[in-house]
Amino acid sequence: MNQVSEEKKASLTKVLAILGFLAVVIFAVWLAVQIVRVIPSAFTSLASIAEVVYNYRGEEELEVASQKSVVNAGETFTITWTDMRKDGTYTFSYACVDGVSVDMRKNGSDIEAIACNTPVNLGSANSVELLISSEKARFTDIAYTVQFNVTGKDEPVATKSSVVTIVNASIPAGGVIVEDAVKDDTTVSEATPEPVSKPAAPVYTPGTPKTVTKYVYLTPVSDPKGKIDLQATFLGIGTIKNGTFVPKTSISTDDEGAVQFEIKNIGTKTAEDWTYKAELPADITYSSKDQKALKPNERAVITLGFEGLTKSGTETISVEVAAKGDVKSSNDEFSTLVKVTK
Repeated sequence: MNQVSEEKKASLTKVLAILGFLAVVIFAVWLAVQIVRVIPSAFTSLASIAEVVYNYRGEEELEVASQKSVVNAGETFTITWTDMRKDGTYTFSYACVDGVSVDMRKNGSDIEAIACNTPVNLGSANSVELLISSEKARFTDIAYTVQFNVTGKDEPVATKSSVVTIVNASIPAGGVIVEDAVKDDTTVSEATPEPVSKPAAPVYTPGTPKTVTKYVYLTPVSDPKGKIDLQATFLGIGTIKNGTFVPKTSISTDDEGAVQFEIKNIGTKTAEDWTYKAELPADITYSSKDQKALKPNERAVITLGFEGLTKSGTETISVEVAAKGDVKSSNDEFSTLVKVTK
């Protein structure tokens, strides 16, 4: 009797075990189906959240950078800003300052004058090339602003302002224009200008530059074991009147154009053998003869005059200095744009 009961218990236990196993299997299958249903929407939600986070950029994300913070009058430079990753347009504007004018080149177009306190629509561009002229003061701070406007919204969603300093080296610190002013603030102990002929009725052959060179000496001492490092710096454009350089913001086809620049030895050893080459408007190439030696801290202020301008527009001027033993080439040249009018 007891043996029969034990057998029944064993059979019942096996049946329950089988039913329990089947229940676990069924539950596992059901759970797997639910997980498969939920996962795609979960990944879609996560992707949407990630996209929103990636694309969100607040007002503080607009950053503006200038190629230079201090720029010579008439010298071109570039301003860039960040991509806001939204559909919209950028605008550029600058504050009005007496005696200041601004020319702009956008999207590779021709250079053109822009009005102060008037936003200029730049579309989706992330940079602009500027040429600023200042005629009233030696140092002038120009405030400018870049704004980003989202398509469909009236108010800008991001604004960034900055300042660039324009230096007109032909004007002394007091603000009065003086012809042939020394082009830096260091103490000059001795100045020996190169003689310049001044005929009563000068006649120049088109395409033949005329040079006016000044050598300024700062009681330098040369180190025989030192290094030569000549630096070329653009000072301004203008015209030559009776042998004198007159700075201007643009050149007329009726004028004798001129560019003024400085060659300075910022090394520690005298540069005995050096020359320069200039690419001027009207397809003029000028190569100088051997120049006078420049000791450390000595500089030569050179004015190149040229004729032959026949059409208005934008021309390029570039100058490169070459010296035997010069240890640095990155500061040996400069290039600038000049506006020609009729």
